[in-house]
Amino acid sequence: MWVSLPTNALKKGQNSLKIWAEDSLPGTISKIKVCHSVAAGKLRNAINADGTLIGALKGIVNAPAIYYTEKWSNEGATNDADLRYANSTQIDGGKIHAGSIITIGDDIDGNYCKIYGGDIEFYQWLNGDHRKTKSLKRIEAGTAANGVTITLPGYWETEPRIIVSPASLTSFDVSYVSQSQSLKIGAIDIEETYEGSHIYAFKPVAQLIAADGTVGSPVNLTNTGITSTVTTAAFTDLPANLKQVTVNVSGSGFNREYIVGESDTINYKRLNIRIRLEYYNGNWVNGDWSDYKLSADTIQTWTLESPESVTDITQIRVTIERGSISTVYSSNTWEGSGSYTSMTANLISYSADLAGAAVLCTGTVNYIAIG
Repeated sequence: MWVSLPTNALKKGQNSLKIWAEDSLPGTISKIKVCHSVAAGKLRNAINADGTLIGALKGIVNAPAIYYTEKWSNEGATNDADLRYANSTQIDGGKIHAGSIITIGDDIDGNYCKIYGGDIEFYQWLNGDHRKTKSLKRIEAGTAANGVTITLPGYWETEPRIIVSPASLTSFDVSYVSQSQSLKIGAIDIEETYEGSHIYAFKPVAQLIAADGTVGSPVNLTNTGITSTVTTAAFTDLPANLKQVTVNVSGSGFNREYIVGESDTINYKRLNIRIRLEYYNGNWVNGDWSDYKLSADTIQTWTLESPESVTDITQIRVTIERGSISTVYSSNTWEGSGSYTSMTANLISYSADLAGAAVLCTGTVNYIAIG
């Protein structure tokens, strides 16, 4: 409902204007709008001494304005740019103003849409009731690379929901066949570019991740030599992403002492030895020595480990080095001449930890932002 008054109708001391919503109690007013008068001219001096007229329009020419006095406010008037009543609809020059909700269609047992609060929702009559089937939302879509911040175009009333799916990403890396692998896809750091901007950015995640695990296998690389130092061949059949290696090693050795005399004497002596694990992760690195005493010419076994901090080991080998010569454990007089040291090193097997949460590769995602 619109009320148009001639200019002289809004002069001080003449008229008061009160508007009630239909079916409401007298004295309660929902919303009021005073527009320019039908007649040309200025609206001026529009407040009565008792404050019953809407006014404060002095100097305004053919322009909409809304002003109300304290007395009107006490009667429930609302300061608003539109003349609207609660739960009613008003058409003004091609615009539709609704106090609450506009419903279009059959909301009894058919299909309809509902417009309210700047949003539109669609309902269909399904299985004996109205079911919301869709709503009108803003959508932005695109493709983005892992870790590269994306700023969404335009403005968003609230933080958008961002859905991502793989666009281009390796799903399994055969170089890490010993480990479980999984895809990590998502959107992180969804936030305004600055507080109150209503411009949102996010960072996509598109990664192939290796899980924690262990691996191991027999090796059986042996080297025997008439020498004071013996090193096994390097074992190279190791999976990628190793972060610590444990090896089982066996060894034996003796010192043969030939004494020339009236009857030649041969003494076999125990050896003090030291052993170390050597590993390659771009360069050969020597582990710490571990000292042992060989009891006799018998095979003994040991366990060696690389440091926990070492990663990306691709080759391993073991070195045994003779230390001091110890006591005699056997003698005879019938063997041939010659003194020497004989040692054997055997790399029996290995086990290793595999670095988990390692990013094996990255890719791109498709994203949809909904708000």
